[in-house]
Amino acid sequence: MVFAFSVCHTLMFGRREFFLSVSLQTAVSIAKLSSNPWLGPDKSLAHWFPLASWLVFPILTMIICSGLTLQWLAHRETLDLPARGAIVTYLYCFGIMVIMTIRPTLLMASDLYVSILIPLMFLVFALTVFDIPRSLGDRFFYFVLLACC
Repeated sequence: MVFAFSVCHTLMFGRREFFLSVSLQTAVSIAKLSSNPWLGPDKSLAHWFPLASWLVFPILTMIICSGLTLQWLAHRETLDLPARGAIVTYLYCFGIMVIMTIRPTLLMASDLYVSILIPLMFLVFALTVFDIPRSLGDRFFYFVLLACC
């Protein structure tokens, strides 16, 4: 998929470079910040966290993923491979964002960056919480999933 996106990027923009290079450069520059320039003078967790309504669904999804993982490890719940992959990916991304919030950058204090988790939240909910009708068939499901991505 990365190769396909790289080819599309080359065809669209006419230059050969890794299509995620700008995103990776932005992530590195944010990681190097010593403070969050988008927050006001009071940058304490106690100031912005109680008002952070944009964290409700990411935290709810993290709780659901953790609960499903524990039930799967205890053999009380069966999860297929795509569901496990989505859960692991979400927990990894959420964990990295929490680490970036503990650092002086306070990444999750800005709803702009938390919105990165929205596609993963929908994927986790679709694969675990919401029941997909069996009559749909795997080919159609994966086609719709690919189209949505």
